[in-house]
Amino acid sequence: MIPKRNDKPYVVSIVVAAIVNISGNILFVPIFGAQGGIISVILTEITIFVIEFAYTMKLNFWRKVDMFFIKWVIYLCCMIGILYLVHIFTSYLNVNLYAITVIDVVILLGVTFKAFKTQISSAIQILVKK
Repeated sequence: MIPKRNDKPYVVSIVVAAIVNISGNILFVPIFGAQGGIISVILTEITIFVIEFAYTMKLNFWRKVDMFFIKWVIYLCCMIGILYLVHIFTSYLNVNLYAITVIDVVILLGVTFKAFKTQISSAIQILVKK
């Protein structure tokens, strides 16, 4: 939004998110401790997303990126599910944390290259030409 000279939505979202963060910390940290801070950060990020999404809907920005955005959302949901299943499976096997990290990275890279093969290959071609 800033490159398009839409500073107001950005500033509004940051100010409102700061208020949400401070309020969330005051409410949740005394009750839940560090997990209350996590809840507060998540609420803050959701606040920023909702406000900036509402502003960008007015700019017709999303019409240009609909299919790419939908593909990324599907990809992210699948990856969260796959990684969750990997962690459930590896917890039963008592696998080392380093092995779990390697498994996660291999799965993430494999699915990413499969899902976005055309975008990655075109980016590589652009880099090779330079």
